Amino acid sequence: MPEDREILASEQATLISALHGIGQLPAGIDADHLKLAAASLARKRFRAVQKTWPATAAALGNEFWEVSRSYCDQHPAPPENPFEDGYQFVQWLERKRMLPPEGRVELACHRVTGSGLPRILYDSANRELLILLRMRDAVRTFRLKLSLNPARLFKREPRQPRV
Repeated sequence: MPEDREILASEQATLISALHGIGQLPAGIDADHLKLAAASLARKRFRAVQKTWPATAAALGNEFWEVSRSYCDQHPAPPENPFEDGYQFVQWLERKRMLPPEGRVELACHRVTGSGLPRILYDSANRELLILLRMRDAVRTFRLKLSLNPARLFKREPRQPRV
């Protein structure tokens, strides 16, 4: 009986590896059915990520599924929960410079700690300064519309020679 469990556990591990695209096709399993099941699991995985990171998913729009599929191909085994999977996905987007501004704000909101120190972001598209501050269990976002372009404040103009 214990050896039957070991055989079953081994077969299950082989199947899971194949579903994640990191193992060989188990004996007796149709390759097309396996691909279909793997695609279904990837969609399920990213529907959960879509619910836990809604602003990022909405900002990516139709690209969300294509980009998430690319992420799944590179990171086949998901973490324990959808939030953590989404957090890693958003960080991956940030490293690839594909994270939209709404995603940057959503990520910053999750990075704000309870220390009382705010996170400050500059939204160049809307020319706003965003100040994120944790207050009890929520993160408050304060937006300051800037009339000047901050890049121009630090740009040095060439000096005119004195006569």
